[in-house]
Amino acid sequence: TRPFDGLIDEFALYDSVLDAATIRDHYDAGVPTTYREAVLVDCPLIYYEFDETSGTSATNSGTLGASHNGTIVSTVTLNQEAFLTGSTCYDFGGGYVSATALTSSLTEWTVEAWINCDSARTFRSTVFSNDRSGWNNDVMLGISPEGTSVTPANELAVIHQTTSEARDIVKVNLSANTWHHVIATGSTTDGELKLY
Repeated sequence: TRPFDGLIDEFALYDSVLDAATIRDHYDAGVPTTYREAVLVDCPLIYYEFDETSGTSATNSGTLGASHNGTIVSTVTLNQEAFLTGSTCYDFGGGYVSATALTSSLTEWTVEAWINCDSARTFRSTVFSNDRSGWNNDVMLGISPEGTSVTPANELAVIHQTTSEARDIVKVNLSANTWHHVIATGSTTDGELKLY
């Protein structure tokens, strides 16, 4: 595992590619209830609001429901101040949330989250991974998620790997200790991988 160091809020996984207008609508939603409504109208499979204040489970508000609730593993601090006033998030101090794998690979997908990364962790800090054994349609999103031999330190990258040699990468520089709305989309139909 390559756990994230920093704050994560409002994590969602969709089985479709969100378009630019929809992404903008999510970004522009300014209060917790409005943001939640904007996300839910687009029917995410997984939606962890990270609003729990105690316990070891992250509730899935997405269409897959409780069967894909997450389990908090290792060092995660709940009930932290989030990017939206009146909302809370998790502080991932090297921990992560684990969930049941999807039954099949997605040919169209979007991963969305608000992140605030710790300046001390400049690589191998993963927001999302469906990394499976072997090379079979793996997707990783994070701060240099596979290490600096693949992407430089302090860069947010989405990596789609289909074989040990075939790897698509999209990356951008990312400043630490600041909230960022991060969206990664992939389409095997269109052969596109995007990072917003």
